[in-house]
Amino acid sequence: MSSNKKKRLSHSKVSFFKNEDKNKKLFSDDLSNDEEEDSKSSDQESEDKNTVYNLLAMSRPFRNPAYKNNKRVKPIKQIISAEKALDWPIEFPTYWSISAPPSFKPNKKYCDITGLQAKYKDPKTNLRYNSSEIYQAIRVMPPGAEQTYLGLRNANVILK
Repeated sequence: MSSNKKKRLSHSKVSFFKNEDKNKKLFSDDLSNDEEEDSKSSDQESEDKNTVYNLLAMSRPFRNPAYKNNKRVKPIKQIISAEKALDWPIEFPTYWSISAPPSFKPNKKYCDITGLQAKYKDPKTNLRYNSSEIYQAIRVMPPGAEQTYLGLRNANVILK
């Protein structure tokens, strides 16, 4: 292997030691061609031990500086107004015409006092509550106060 080839190979690898390239140059100048052929395998072994093909050590930019994004992100209002401007068939699904089917899961029930998820319901007042402390507060309420809480969730009973 000629000394020029060795120089090119040594520059393509990242080495752990600073003076390794200098030592290789001095060593390659001293050896004759016959000795070089004999020690080719031992040089390769020592070279493999001391050098690393480390891509992480190379400095590279994270992004390609020449890349330009030509796409512009449109807000949903622009998309809807653009769709409304076009003439679509009546059956064609659009953003404003798609409606979801009813859910198979039961609706969540919330406490009328705290707004937390309710596990219980008072049979007398029909107020929902989530703990025994809230139940004690419901028991102490004056008559007619529960109707205001029921009115908030549109479950109040209006007597005529």
